[in-house]
Amino acid sequence: MDVRVIAATNKDLLREIEAGRFREDLYYRLNVVTLAVPSMADRKEDIPLPARHFMARFSRKNRKDVKGFSPHAMDQMLRYSWPGNVRELMNAVERAVVMSRSDYIQPDDLPLEVRNSQSKNAVDPSLKLPEEGVSLERMEKETILKTLASTAGNKSEAARRLGITRKTLRKKLKNYKGQ
Repeated sequence: MDVRVIAATNKDLLREIEAGRFREDLYYRLNVVTLAVPSMADRKEDIPLPARHFMARFSRKNRKDVKGFSPHAMDQMLRYSWPGNVRELMNAVERAVVMSRSDYIQPDDLPLEVRNSQSKNAVDPSLKLPEEGVSLERMEKETILKTLASTAGNKSEAARRLGITRKTLRKKLKNYKGQ
């Protein structure tokens, strides 16, 4: 018999082995090819695609004609950290489709924890209020560049701290190069 086992976990199995909660021999039998998949919190730009997929799937299943997400609902979804990753996203979208009373999913259709999520702001608390005549664009640029510097150039972390997607951060940085 030729068998291939695919296993997934969100645990650090080496720590689990050290703590005696996972068998070392089983670990080495399973650990042939390891794929590390970043969490949804580190891939905010990926959220809309599976969210739309799940929305279409659950719209068909529930015989509802939901066409999409309102901009505010999608913004709330992008702000949330998704500790349950794709399964949590799938369940949240299913709930939203079931609860939706319009053509577009609204923030009130989303689970409470998603609605109440706040973006973690990375703005340095010592940042002074702008002087008269300083533009919002200049403040935004300075904040983004300071945040990027504070993360040693890690764009994913900087985007997370700023509460924006990595794609948005890349676009803004590209615009700054042209200035």
